[in-house]
Amino acid sequence: MAPTWEALAEKYRDHEDIIIAELDATANELEGFPVHGFPTLKYFPAGQGRKVIEYKSARDLETFSKFLDNGGKLPEEEPAEEPSAPFPDTLANSTVDLKEEL
Repeated sequence: MAPTWEALAEKYRDHEDIIIAELDATANELEGFPVHGFPTLKYFPAGQGRKVIEYKSARDLETFSKFLDNGGKLPEEEPAEEPSAPFPDTLANSTVDLKEEL
């Protein structure tokens, strides 16, 4: 993941409001920020009283960028519509036939 993280830092290098940082939780005490596995990714929004967001999505440059560009959340993707298959006449008529048999 290091190359992707470095590419992300490079991409947002000139953004004054975004800092891509790395912290070793084995070498630093992190009171108030539980870390259950490595790597753990956390987003700290600017401003007082804002909640820290734990990042739990894909770990690629494109998804990281979408997350940052949307203020710490991923945009919801529209579900792909499945093409509707025509309902076969044989099935449509079969219920009528079964009903008449009963």
